[in-house]
Amino acid sequence: MPDPPLLGDRQGVLAALKARLLQWRDGLLLNRRFQQWALGFPLTRPLARRYAVRLFDLCAGFIYSQVLLAAVRLDLFDMLSEGPLSLATLSKRSRLD
Repeated sequence: MPDPPLLGDRQGVLAALKARLLQWRDGLLLNRRFQQWALGFPLTRPLARRYAVRLFDLCAGFIYSQVLLAAVRLDLFDMLSEGPLSLATLSKRSRLD
């Protein structure tokens, strides 16, 4: 039995509709007024806060990893293994002055 002639077109239309809906949703989620509303509305408040906490944790984790990478590349842990050093001494030893 041959495929219906509009099957390919229907899939294309559905894919385009899905893309438009996702674009609309993303725009809504980026809207500051919608974010404030979602944080204030009792039914969406827990969900909005949960997503905000997850996003904060993701960003914080990225920052922590970048700080750790910089410390490793500058050999700060080796320099500090013998004891505390002043900021000026660390700066000179890591050639950051």
